[in-house]
Amino acid sequence: DKILLLRDEKGSVDLDVQESKVSVVDGKISVESRLGLQSERLIEQFMISANVAVAEFVFYSEMPGIYRVHLPPSAEKSENFLAFINAVGIKQGKNKLKYPKDYQRILNSLEGNSLSPVVNQVMLKSMQKAEYSAQNQGHFGLNEQCYCHFTSPIRRYPDLIVHRILKGILDGDGLNVAEKYSKNIGEIAQNCSLCERKADLIERDGETSIVEFSWRDGSPFSKVLEVCGNIPIPPYLNRDTEDIDLERYQTLYARYRGSVAAPTAGLHFTDNVLKSLKDKNIDIQTVCLHVGAGTFLPVKSSLVAEHAMHREPFVVTLNFLKKLRDSLGRVIAVGTTSVRTLESLYYIGVSCIEDGQPADVDQWAPYSRTYEHTMAQALQALISYMDDNEMQILQIGTRIIIVPGYEFKVVDVLVTNFHQPQSTLLLLISAFVKGDWHNIYDFALTHDFRFLSYGDSSVLFRR
Repeated sequence: DKILLLRDEKGSVDLDVQESKVSVVDGKISVESRLGLQSERLIEQFMISANVAVAEFVFYSEMPGIYRVHLPPSAEKSENFLAFINAVGIKQGKNKLKYPKDYQRILNSLEGNSLSPVVNQVMLKSMQKAEYSAQNQGHFGLNEQCYCHFTSPIRRYPDLIVHRILKGILDGDGLNVAEKYSKNIGEIAQNCSLCERKADLIERDGETSIVEFSWRDGSPFSKVLEVCGNIPIPPYLNRDTEDIDLERYQTLYARYRGSVAAPTAGLHFTDNVLKSLKDKNIDIQTVCLHVGAGTFLPVKSSLVAEHAMHREPFVVTLNFLKKLRDSLGRVIAVGTTSVRTLESLYYIGVSCIEDGQPADVDQWAPYSRTYEHTMAQALQALISYMDDNEMQILQIGTRIIIVPGYEFKVVDVLVTNFHQPQSTLLLLISAFVKGDWHNIYDFALTHDFRFLSYGDSSVLFRR
């Protein structure tokens, strides 16, 4: 109560916007107002106090920062709000709404009044929207001279930037902080305002969740990700994203957004390497598989049968399928993701033969039964299906897992990096070389080869 009293004395606007509680009992739905608990209001005040303290520290340290700015309502909206409350019988006479305390005075006068919820909503709509800015312009609603978002760095990008700035100042690295953020802090703040978004958990199934995102402007989702996120370097690198990753953690031939990771075997293919291959009349084709976060999940169980693979969408063209059909027996795949894409095509073709249409590949499809169709037959069935339906592009998904015992249908040679233990990628390598991966990896370790995403590569021949 003392904290709330201090806030009231400060003159901040305490909008009490009620939440609704929806209950379903025996098929009957009821909706009732939910009042915020005192503990919730106490936590809110602690968070506000922390945000104010950090904003003041950054501002008076004369360092660049991102502030949460809330400007006063426009004169037109203030007049319209005054007209509304006078019309519903809340007489204000000639009082003007100039300061936050003027708005709070109206709210205090309505305590216990049935009109309070309506006035709260109309007052809220009369206010300006808060935005992020590199310029400290104060927060009207809280009646604070300095305010920022600091307490939620996991879910809000501006909070994360403020954390990094604060850490730099406290570590005595203020000059580097100023140099790093001075030039682009305004653009970051502007983009955060434009793409301010909300993320809601819609569904959770074990380790898989569906999250719904919403944001204020009409920017494409890819722009929101670019503004709010970082290059998703693998977590086992144990470091933050660096500027060099913007250039290095991507292949030269990538075209479409959607993957959470680069196919790192392709990082070895420079312009000179690609030109050399073309000069030798080696045909280069591309496929597009959007790598999912599940690629980085370790195999935690002692039984691989208990490891769940996530669905990963991929795209192939009709022209590619025809060239692949004519090249069987001499196919070189770059990266394990390319292998999973190419090998999935066999089971998709079988679906066309047996069910008349392509279907996603189940995780255990290769091991669930004996397949008598040849790869050429499966590819031809898929090609015929696309020809008959005038399709130039196939968009489909796979959960295929390749483990020892798998019979390869397409890939003859594999270019790949060296992978970490207890990963599905290493299981694929073991299947490809018939369990001889120990000798290969022992050689790499004794000759100081570099492992993982930014490491060295290998050329493996199927056994």
